[in-house]
Amino acid sequence: MDHLRFVRQALKEGNRLDLRKKEDFREVSITIHKFGHVEVNMGGTRIFSSITAEVVAPHPDRPGEGSIHFNIEFGPMAGPEFSNLGKPSPLQTVVRHRVEKLLKGSQAIDNEALCIIAGEKVWSLRVDIRAVTNKGNLNDASCIAALGALLSFRKADVDFCGNQTIIHTEEEREPLPLPIHHLPFPTTFALVDGTWIVDPSFQEESIATGNILIGINKQNEICILHTSGEAVTREQLLELYVPIATQRAMDLDELLQNAITKYEETRRHKRMKRIDARTLGVLSVEEDTKKPAESSRRKSTISADTSETTDIIMDKQEKENFDISTSNHDGAASMDVDETTKKKKKKKKKQSIS
Repeated sequence: MDHLRFVRQALKEGNRLDLRKKEDFREVSITIHKFGHVEVNMGGTRIFSSITAEVVAPHPDRPGEGSIHFNIEFGPMAGPEFSNLGKPSPLQTVVRHRVEKLLKGSQAIDNEALCIIAGEKVWSLRVDIRAVTNKGNLNDASCIAALGALLSFRKADVDFCGNQTIIHTEEEREPLPLPIHHLPFPTTFALVDGTWIVDPSFQEESIATGNILIGINKQNEICILHTSGEAVTREQLLELYVPIATQRAMDLDELLQNAITKYEETRRHKRMKRIDARTLGVLSVEEDTKKPAESSRRKSTISADTSETTDIIMDKQEKENFDISTSNHDGAASMDVDETTKKKKKKKKKQSIS
């Protein structure tokens, strides 16, 4: 109690425990881990949001529309006030209603674009929002995380082959983004004894006597307006709170778009590396298959050359043998002629003597 009394007294004097001015927001970081999986860190309040999709039969009342469901889970890690497992806390219920009102009530997403075959098959999306730590303003952090998940989500491409529906994987075809009409970003104001502050911390929420939620897009269209507790006039809303919420929506929209651009660039680089690795793998396989063929070709060429060389050598040897045999035969024949001639000469000589 003494701590909360100290916080209240500090706000009356225009001071906040984290040294912010009453119109200052805490720093927000948005990290996209993969399509439809987003982490939001807002001044220590950490939220994880993820989307799962499945093909289901449409609702009978809306045969040409898909559906989106939001599931909020604030477990014991987020704070002791959420330790009642199996039963949603009041804050959890309030945040879920505000997220649904901000995104579904403002018709930010075209449900008809989630239809695959009217009356037969549609996409059903489930958005899970989980709080890891709670340092205040779970409402804004949860809405930003849900928006980031929906904007970064990609649904599988679908083809039809007769009566068969073919859902392509991410490797087969590039998935498609969701048709989103606009992005309504939330801004929460807390009222403490007539003093207003933006983006309240956990301690400031504990002593708040009223709050205002304004959901607005960068086109300056008010999508949701919710007030509770202390009453505020219409002039205060239009002249004080709405301009702050408008600038906040523009800042958050730029932050989210930059996060998505960064993720897509990182994903593109990784995909190019995978393609290069596959190309190198195919080339190496082709080279490996070429090597045995070339070696077998070389072996056949060498064997052919060897056989030709052997044939030439054998031809030479046969020729030499033929020449030798021929020469031997000619020599023997000449020797026989000489002996016959000698005998004839001797015979003539004897006849002349006689």
